[in-house]
Amino acid sequence: MSDDNSYNSEQAIRERALDRKHEDAADFYSEVAGRDNGKTSRFLSKGQRDRRGGKSTDRTTQLSALDILMMDQAYAASYNRVMDLLSGAEQETQVAIDDAEEKLSQAQDAMQELQARASTLPDGTRVYQDKNGNVFTEDGNPLHAPDTDAIVWKAGSPSHEEYLNHKKVVSDWQVYLDDLRTYQTDVLGAARNWMTDPDNPPSQEELERIEHDILSRKPEAAKAKADLETTVERDVQPSTDINVPSI
Repeated sequence: MSDDNSYNSEQAIRERALDRKHEDAADFYSEVAGRDNGKTSRFLSKGQRDRRGGKSTDRTTQLSALDILMMDQAYAASYNRVMDLLSGAEQETQVAIDDAEEKLSQAQDAMQELQARASTLPDGTRVYQDKNGNVFTEDGNPLHAPDTDAIVWKAGSPSHEEYLNHKKVVSDWQVYLDDLRTYQTDVLGAARNWMTDPDNPPSQEELERIEHDILSRKPEAAKAKADLETTVERDVQPSTDINVPSI
């Protein structure tokens, strides 16, 4: 009982506090001297302890270059405007690609039907006669007698003008589709990759260039898809009323 009283006595408490103070001082000076005794971390702030462990609580070191730029209101406004423009262009272009693929397929089917109705030479070469009576092979080579005498003429065979019209439709839709795919990859895809790069985002001036490219490099046909609608009648005698897209 007496031992317990002596441990809790005021003098004993003061002595223990003094001992801890001396120990803390010794540990602190060990830290100052660069001697790590494994106990000095209690003198450090959380940030200091994190840095000793290879961590950092500095907010700016945790932000990406894009995050820092977005803190500027003017930059953020430009970035969001261009990103909205990009997203809209991506959606519009994909719709245009899907539409062009369908129209190209229709034009190719119409061409195959036309070719199936064409007159031929004995070796199977398809031939077409124009409105002036001139005869051409599918490759555009003119034919004259006596070669024309061997042609197996079919009733209702397409004219040379009809063949060229269908050929142009197929070619123009293919060019348009290729242009859309190039725009989708080289312009829109490149813009999105750059704008979502956290470490190397575009500057304010570069955002303006991206915006300009999105608007100016869009295939002309994509700006007015309705003008490219092609009417193809799928029957034995396909209509020659086919609108050729202007690329």
